[in-house]
Amino acid sequence: MRNGILLLTLCLSIFLFSESAHAQLRIVTYNTNTFGTEVGSSNIRTVRPQVALVLEAIGEESVNGIARPADIILLQEQQQPDTTTQDLLDQINAIYQAQGITYARGFEVGNTTSGSGFGTPNDSEIRQGVIYRTDSVELISESSFGDLSGGLISHPRETLLHQFRPIGFGASSDLYIFNAHFEAGDQDEDMAGRETEADQIRQYIDSNNLGSSNVIVAGDLNVSNNFEFSSAGFGQSALEILAAAGDGRVLDPLFPNGEVVNFSILDFGAPNSPFGVDLAPMLTQSPSGGAGPLVGGGIDDRFDFILQSDELLDGSGIASIPDSLRAFGNNGSTLNTRINNGNSITINGLTSFTTNQVLNALEAASDHLPVVEDFQLPAKLSAELLTNVPAEVVQGESVVLELLVGNGTNVPNSQCADLLDFMVLTTGDVFGSSSGTNLAVGEEVSVFLTLNTSQLGPQEGEITVFSNGQGASLNGSLVITVSFDVVEVVSQPTAALTSVFSAQVEQNGVDSFDGNVATAFFNVQGDDDGFAVYSLVDFDTSSIGEVSAINSLSIELTQSNAFFSANGGMEFFLASSTRQVGTADPARFISSQSNGGANTGAAVVGNEFGTLFPLGSGMYVETATGDVDTIVLSLDAAGEAFAISQINQGGLLRIIATPSDADVQATFSGAGSILTPPSPPVLNVNATPAVEVLLGDVSRDGEVNFLDIAPFIGVLTANGFQAEADTNGDGVVNFLDIASFILILTEQ
Repeated sequence: MRNGILLLTLCLSIFLFSESAHAQLRIVTYNTNTFGTEVGSSNIRTVRPQVALVLEAIGEESVNGIARPADIILLQEQQQPDTTTQDLLDQINAIYQAQGITYARGFEVGNTTSGSGFGTPNDSEIRQGVIYRTDSVELISESSFGDLSGGLISHPRETLLHQFRPIGFGASSDLYIFNAHFEAGDQDEDMAGRETEADQIRQYIDSNNLGSSNVIVAGDLNVSNNFEFSSAGFGQSALEILAAAGDGRVLDPLFPNGEVVNFSILDFGAPNSPFGVDLAPMLTQSPSGGAGPLVGGGIDDRFDFILQSDELLDGSGIASIPDSLRAFGNNGSTLNTRINNGNSITINGLTSFTTNQVLNALEAASDHLPVVEDFQLPAKLSAELLTNVPAEVVQGESVVLELLVGNGTNVPNSQCADLLDFMVLTTGDVFGSSSGTNLAVGEEVSVFLTLNTSQLGPQEGEITVFSNGQGASLNGSLVITVSFDVVEVVSQPTAALTSVFSAQVEQNGVDSFDGNVATAFFNVQGDDDGFAVYSLVDFDTSSIGEVSAINSLSIELTQSNAFFSANGGMEFFLASSTRQVGTADPARFISSQSNGGANTGAAVVGNEFGTLFPLGSGMYVETATGDVDTIVLSLDAAGEAFAISQINQGGLLRIIATPSDADVQATFSGAGSILTPPSPPVLNVNATPAVEVLLGDVSRDGEVNFLDIAPFIGVLTANGFQAEADTNGDGVVNFLDIASFILILTEQ
C-alpha cells in the first residue's frame, strides 16, 4: 500500500504543480564593447555599469502595451566572458532579485583568429555571450562553429548557436538563435569574411535540418547595406546569402521580401525611407561620443539585426509581434551625433529612470544601440469539463455536458500568444463534435455534448480536444474519459397528501370561512385582500424509500374555477420547516395590505416556514373545471439535497405556491374537494434508488487498493463525479477529497 500512496502523491504533484506557459518573449541583441573596463592595473575586464541600467530600462519600455524584463540577451564584444558576461549577470540578478526573477548565462566560448593567431583563444579577443531568464526559457544546448582557417574567406570569430525552449512548451517551439559578430570594414576581404560567415550559417541550417524551425540570426553584422558583395566568388552579399530562397532562409522583418536597401543612409546619401520604411529610427552605430575604446561618430549605420525564418514571421505559433522591432532609444531624431545630444526621444513606460538618464547610459556604455523585439508564444490548449458527470443516469434521460475550451497561454494580452484553433471529437457513449478558435486571455468557448443513455449498464466514452497550431505539440490534444452507469427507470409512488390550506387575508379578525379554514381549495391570489394569497400542501414521502438523486419533480393541480378566476403567474417553493400548522395558526392569516395582497413571490410567506428553496414558476390559464395542470418543478443543488434528506427520513415535502404577479386568481381543487371525485394536488417524484457505495473504490472492483489511484486521479482531473470518489461526502469530487481518499487507502 505504501507504493500506492507514493504513486498517488507523485501523480497529484505532477497534476498540481505542472509548469505553465509564461508571457511573451522579449529578445535583445547588444554590442557592449568591454575594452577599457579593466579593474585597476589588472587585466580583468568587467562590463560598464550603465549596461545594466540600459537592460533594466528595456524591461520597463512599453511597446504595443507590452512591457517585461528581457528574456534572452545576446551579447557581442564580450572580452573574457568568464568575467565580463558573469559581471553583467551578477548586476542583472541584483536588480531583479526582489521580483523573484533569476537570470543565468551560457558558457560556450567560440574561438577567434585575432590577436594570437588563427583559432587560438586570447584574453583580449572579443567574443559573444548570452544571458537568459530561467523562469521563461530553458537553454537546451549551445555550440560554436565557423571557418577560422585564414585567408580571404575566413572570418575572425566563430558563431555561437543557442537552442532555447520556452517554459511549458515542447520541442516544436524551440528557438535556434545564431549569435553572430561579423567582420567589420569596407574592404574586399572584410566583405568576403561577412559572406563566409553568412554562408556557413546557411550551410549549418541546411545540414542540421533546421529549415522549418524557428531560427534567428542576430547580432552585430557590420553590413553597410544588403547588396554589398566582394570578389571572393559568392556573387551575393552576406544578407542576400542569408535571405536567399529556400527553407533555411532568414529575413529582415523590415524587408521580408528581400528588397535591396542601403542601410547607411547618412554615409551614402541613400533615401531615409526606402520602400516606405523609415530607416532613421533603426540605426544603431554609434551612440557614443567616441571617448576611450567606444566607437564614435554618432548614429549613422544599421549594423545590428534580428533576422528571422519564415516560421517566425507567419504570425502562427511562436512568432514576432508586428511593429515591435526597434533600436532601443532611437526615434530617428539623433543623426550623426551621440544619442543624448539634441533629440526628441521619449521612452514609454519608464518608472525607474528618466529618458535622459537612459540616453546618457546608452552613450556611456554602448558601442551600438541594443536591438529589441517581442515575440508571441504559441497557443496552449486547455479544456475543462464543467459539468459533473453523474455516476448513474436513468435510461433515456437527456444529459448535456458543457466543455470549456480555452487558450491557456499565460500572457498579459491577446497579442502575446497565437490564436488557438481547436476541434472537439467524441467516441463511445459521448456524442457531439465542434470546432472553433480562442484568443489568449479571452473568454473560454463552451462546447455542448450529450451522453448516450439508451443502453442499460456501464457506459464509457472519450472527449478528445485537438489543436494543430504551431508549437502546440506538448498540449496538442487532450483526452477526457467519461464513465457512468445507465439504470432502469424506477417508478416511484407519488407522495401521499397529508394536509393542504390556503392562507387568507384577515378581515375584522374572522377569515372568509368563519375561522375554519377548509381544505377544499388550493388557491393563489395576487391582488385580493379577502381571499387566498398563498397555498401550502404537505406530502408524506414515507412510501418512497431511500433515494440517491431526484431526476424530476412535478405537481398536478386540478382547476376548480370560479367567477373571479383570472390568468397569471405563480411561483413554487420547497419549505425547510414542516412544523404543524393548526386551524388558528397565524401563518394561515395574512394581515391586510394596501392595495390588497399585492406582495409576490417569497415575500408573501416571509420567514414563516424557514428556508424557501425555489422550485420555479408556472402559469395558470383558465380552461375548464376538472382540467389538470401539470407544472414541472426544478430543484437547485441545495433544494435537492434537502429533499433527498426528507425522503430518506420518510419526512414531509412542503410545497408552497405564491403569486408572481398581482393579477393572478388561480383556483384549484384542494384536499376536501367539492369536485366528484375529489381531485387533490399530486406530487410526482422520479428518483434514483440509493445504492450502497464503497468510498474509495473508484475502480468499482469491490475493494479499495492502489488500483483505485489512477481512476481517482482521472475523475479528479476531468472535473467529473463518481460517488466512490466523493470521499468527503460533499457532493462534488475536487481537491478536498484527496486527504480523505489517502486516509481510506492507508486504513486498508
